[in-house]
Amino acid sequence: MRTAIVFLTALPLTFGCTAPGPGAGAAAATGAAGPVVATVGDGAITLAAFEKHLEDQSPFIRTRYTTLDKKKEFLDGMIRFQLLADEARREGLDKDPDVQSTIEKVLVQKLIHDKFGDEGQNSLSEADLRAFYQQHLDEFVKPERLRLQIIEFGDGRSASRALAQLHAAEAKDDLAAFGTYAAAHSLDAATKGRNGDTDYKTDAELAAAYGPEVPDAAEKLQRINQTSDVVLGKGGAYLLRLIGRQAAVNRTFEQVVPALRSRLWHERQTKSFDDFVKKLRDDAHVKIDDAQLAKADATVPDLGANGKGLHLPIPFPAPPPVAATAPGGWSNRSLPHPPAGYHPPSPPPPAGTVQGR
Repeated sequence: MRTAIVFLTALPLTFGCTAPGPGAGAAAATGAAGPVVATVGDGAITLAAFEKHLEDQSPFIRTRYTTLDKKKEFLDGMIRFQLLADEARREGLDKDPDVQSTIEKVLVQKLIHDKFGDEGQNSLSEADLRAFYQQHLDEFVKPERLRLQIIEFGDGRSASRALAQLHAAEAKDDLAAFGTYAAAHSLDAATKGRNGDTDYKTDAELAAAYGPEVPDAAEKLQRINQTSDVVLGKGGAYLLRLIGRQAAVNRTFEQVVPALRSRLWHERQTKSFDDFVKKLRDDAHVKIDDAQLAKADATVPDLGANGKGLHLPIPFPAPPPVAATAPGGWSNRSLPHPPAGYHPPSPPPPAGTVQGR
């Protein structure tokens, strides 16, 4: 019995749920005509309807129904489904609030898919895609970035003394020495609390903060954990230690066309969706009674007994489809993007942490 229930519920909902009334059947519901493979009450299942429902199954499932006996088995499932759907209507379950709520959700999904799906992506012109590429060029073309530990001194003599101490510590494999010294003695307030960690920076960013001499010296560091000689910059003298390197990125227009097309289309569809909902809302003259809304019981149920009886339905649609589950398989490209060039800061490494390329 359990197997039969699973099979019935797995059948496409369009077979039973779209029929206009008891016994109408798939043929009447879809207006399909042609040879009839089975009659169900006053309705009929046409060959075209049978083939359509079989086609809706995955290729793996379809391979099971190539013989006449297996086709009869599949058809029997469709018949049982239709009989149960017709009986449900006779009992008035199509008017049940839960059923009506489900139908409304399906209607909304269908509306969103039809109006804001992905089918029109190929209509975007090359000119539009190139313009979008140029507007977001900093996402596709990025210079190399270095991550350093840096110690700032007031003068070169102090830096030279510290460098000798650090070389002695490195000879003893004390990889924590540089970070420890930076935290204790560096004059650079921006990095002192992070063991001298600059986070990943471009040459231009390093030059703006410390002078062009610092990125020039940093570029000469080839090995992770390699320490520079004393560098004289705009704020004083510096010692540098390379702890990370990110290669430059140079993705051409031709390399990113598919991603550009998907993203531009989704951004446009997101705006169209928002405008569409706003118009519907304006036309409906929506009014909200804050006083009554405030009275709504939003008490969280007591989880007791391991949460038994807890029921937390998810509102639909919530939020509009540009977020998690979106029409036509929208990707999270529809979500807001961080400002151009923004890179979330990396956590400061413990003193002596070694980072590879």
